[in-house]
Amino acid sequence: MRRDDPQALSEALTRLETGLMTPVVSGELASWVHAAQKAAKEMGAQLNEYLGSTQRRQYRQIATSDPELLNRVQQLESEDQELLAEYEKLAKKLDDLSQMVSAADKHESRAEEQRADFEKQGLTLILRIRKHQVATDTWLSEAVYRDRGVAG
Repeated sequence: MRRDDPQALSEALTRLETGLMTPVVSGELASWVHAAQKAAKEMGAQLNEYLGSTQRRQYRQIATSDPELLNRVQQLESEDQELLAEYEKLAKKLDDLSQMVSAADKHESRAEEQRADFEKQGLTLILRIRKHQVATDTWLSEAVYRDRGVAG
């Protein structure tokens, strides 16, 4: 599978989502965090690749097909930067959680609030990315297939 394949990002999002929604078994918080780190890193790489290649091509096609939608393209590009910044915050929060879990050792409950906060932030980001993909697809379809009322 090519790295800029939209399906690769969808699969990475699903893996992270599944990991985040998996309950933490007592004594397994460190393993949960490690799995989350692996899934988040993969999702981050796929997100960067997707926004930098697939989305760029789609934005060019929208702008070329329907210049009236240039404002939408600019909004989408702005959202790209917000998503990348949000991912960086999530990655930092996960690193902090990992350090906290290591320090807490046998007292996992001390890290539960931070873990739950990370889970919520991660799921929110996943939803935003999926919504962004749908918005891009919608504007691309609008640009390419919209009836502009011009007689042919």
